[in-house]
Amino acid sequence: HLLQRMLERLGYDTVCASGGAAALEIFTEKRKAVDLVLCDLSMPGMSGIEVLENLRAQDKDIPVILSSGYSEDDLKERYRNKGFSGFLQKPYRMKTLGRMLEEVLK
Repeated sequence: HLLQRMLERLGYDTVCASGGAAALEIFTEKRKAVDLVLCDLSMPGMSGIEVLENLRAQDKDIPVILSSGYSEDDLKERYRNKGFSGFLQKPYRMKTLGRMLEEVLK
């Protein structure tokens, strides 16, 4: 809920999901209203990479930002061919989040 509040303070409308399967269900239902997906690598029931792969099957162009507490360099190397649009290393500040969103959405 902290991330949701940060996004709303930055002026974005948000839809949150409790896990990967719920995120995919919401995305399918609200696809036309979704401009970007921000997804943690570790989520209940499904990894962020699994969510990313499922999103790509539905929409190859939707921007997806992954977030994790793991090393950015390791993850970028490990998942470089998965097609994510950006990566946020946890913990991050609202300013960093805002810059990433602006960069990915332009």
